[in-house]
Amino acid sequence: MTPTPSINSLLSCYVAGPLTADTSNGAVFDRSINVSGVLEVIAGAVGGQAAVPDEFSKKVARSFQLIMDPLATGITLSYQNNLVATLRGDEGTIHAGLPTAQRVGYGSGDDYDPNWLTDEGISGYTGYQEFLDTHAVNDMVWYQSGSTSGDTVITEVFEHILHTVHLFGIMGAVPGSSTAVNWMAEENPDWQTTDLHLSMKQAIENGMYDPTDYAPNWSGDTGQAQVAYKEYMYLLNFGMWEMSEFWDGGSLSPEWNDSMRTPSGIQTNNISGYTLFNNYFAPVLTKPSFTTLRNIFQNNGGGSSGYVADDCVTPTPTPTSSVTPTITPSTSPPVDWSPTDVNIVAWVDASDTTSYSPSTGTLSSVNDKTGTYGTLNVNGTPTIVTNGLNGLSVFDFDGNNEFIQSSSFETQVSSGNHWSIGVFQYHTTNNTKNSFWSYETDQTPKRDYAISAGASNNTWPGELDLDGLSSNRISSTIGNLQIWDSQSISQNTWAIVSCWFNKSGNQIGTRVNGNNAFTPVNDYDNSIQTSQELRLMRNRASVELDGRMAEFFAVADIPGVSGTDLTDLEKAEGYLACKWGLQSLLPSGHPYKTNCPTQ
Repeated sequence: MTPTPSINSLLSCYVAGPLTADTSNGAVFDRSINVSGVLEVIAGAVGGQAAVPDEFSKKVARSFQLIMDPLATGITLSYQNNLVATLRGDEGTIHAGLPTAQRVGYGSGDDYDPNWLTDEGISGYTGYQEFLDTHAVNDMVWYQSGSTSGDTVITEVFEHILHTVHLFGIMGAVPGSSTAVNWMAEENPDWQTTDLHLSMKQAIENGMYDPTDYAPNWSGDTGQAQVAYKEYMYLLNFGMWEMSEFWDGGSLSPEWNDSMRTPSGIQTNNISGYTLFNNYFAPVLTKPSFTTLRNIFQNNGGGSSGYVADDCVTPTPTPTSSVTPTITPSTSPPVDWSPTDVNIVAWVDASDTTSYSPSTGTLSSVNDKTGTYGTLNVNGTPTIVTNGLNGLSVFDFDGNNEFIQSSSFETQVSSGNHWSIGVFQYHTTNNTKNSFWSYETDQTPKRDYAISAGASNNTWPGELDLDGLSSNRISSTIGNLQIWDSQSISQNTWAIVSCWFNKSGNQIGTRVNGNNAFTPVNDYDNSIQTSQELRLMRNRASVELDGRMAEFFAVADIPGVSGTDLTDLEKAEGYLACKWGLQSLLPSGHPYKTNCPTQ
C-alpha cells in the first residue's frame, strides 16, 4: 500500500487512492478508499443486507475531492494542507493518531441484523469496535436503491461528508480555528465563548436557526451544544454555498430560516456566522459545481463518479508557458512580521525546541533567543508540554518554586521606552502578586514592574504593579498599582497579555487579547530603570505562579511609529495570535483579526 505523504509533502501531493478490497476495518466493511485525508470505508454484504455498489463509493470519494479542490479560486493552500493533515490525524493535530473515517452503508442501520449503529449490535461484527476506537468517525452516508432523486442523494452525501470535514478537519486548518471553531463543548470549559457558539447563539436569538427538535438545551448542556454546532455548521455551509436548491422543496424552515439560504441573507441576519464562515471555512473548502454534481448524482442511481485513482494529485497548477516570468519587487509576496523586526531585548519561546533542553520532558535549560540574557536559570522542574497549544510545545509550572529567571541584570529599556508581550494562562492564584512576568532592577531608585493577578482566589481581575517609592515615582497617577477595570482572564484560559511604557508619548498601558485592560494612563513621570532582571512565572517578591507559558518577548523602544501609536505592539499581538491559534480572541476591529502581520 502506498504510504500517505507527510504534511511536508502535501504541497505537491494529495492522495486519491483506488477502491481497494480491505477487511482490516472490522467485519462491516470489505472495501476502502483513501481520499484527501479521509479513509472511506464501504459496507459489504453483511447483516442480511446487500453490499454498497462500487460506483456509489467512488461518487462519495469524488465528493470529498470536490469540496477540497486545491486549484479552486480563494483557497489558501497552506491552510488546506493543515485541513488534510488534521483529517489524517497527523502528529500535532486535534485528534492526532486517530485518522478520520467516513462510513458508507446501504439503506439504514435498521436494515442490518444486528444493527451496527447500536451498542448492542457493534459486538456482532468482529473488529468493528476496534475500528471505532482507532478512528475519528461521526455520521454515515447511506446508499439508497430504487427510485431516487439525484438532488436528494446530493443532500444526503454532502450533509454527512460536511459533518465529517467540519468536525475533524476545520479545527486547526486556518490559524485561530482551533479556538474559534472548537465544537467540543464537553472538553472545553470556555465553550460558551467561542466564535462558533456566539455565531450560533446569534442565529438562534435572531430566529434564524431552531435546533429545538434535537438540542433544546443547547445553551446549557454541552452534549446538546455539540449536536447543535454540527448541524449549524452544515446549514451555514449550505447557505453560504446556496445549496438549498437540493433540499426537498428548497427549504428546511423552520429549522433554518429561508432568509438564510444565501450569503447576503446570512450577512444580514447572522453577521457573526457570515464572518465565521469566511474566516475559517472559505479558505479551505470549495463550493462544488452544481452541474458537476447533477452529472454525478442522477435520478435512480444514474451518473458516473468521474473519480480517478491517483497516488498523487498535484494541488498546484502546472505552468503551461515556457517563458520565465519576470518578478519585480512590487509583485514579491509580503514577508511575515517577526519579533526580530523590532528592537527585541529578551525572547523565550517554548515552540522553538532548539532554544532549550531537553526538547521534551522536564525543562532544565532555556536560552534567551536574543542573546541578551544568555542562558536563563530554570528553577524546579517545569514540564515541557508537547502539542500544548495549536500543535506547539508550551512550558508548565506548578507554582511550587518553579520559574525561569535571568542570572544577570541587562538593558531592557531605552530612554524610558519599553514594551513586552506574551502568551500565558494561569491554573490557580493564591497571592494577589502572582505574576506572569516581572522585572526587578538593581538600580536606584527602584523603578520596575510586574503583571499580576490582583486576586488570590483562583481568579485574575489583573493589575499592573509599579514601584513603592514615596517620591520620583514611575507615575504619580498610578502610584503603587493600576487595577484592570476593563479586562480579566479566566482560569485555565490562554491569553495574549502586553504592557507598554512609552516615555516619548507619556503613556503607560496594558492590553489583554488586543483590548485595553484599563484606559491608558498619560502620566509617565519617571522612567523605569534601564537595567532589569527578568522573571517569568515569578514576581518581584519571589512568589511563583501555577500556570503555563507559550512565548514572551520584550522590546526596548516605543510600541509604534510615534506618539502613542501602537502599530508594533498590534503586529506583535497578531504574530502571537496567528502562531498560537488565538486570532479568535482578538476584537473584531483588530488589524490582524483575520490576517497575519507582515513587515
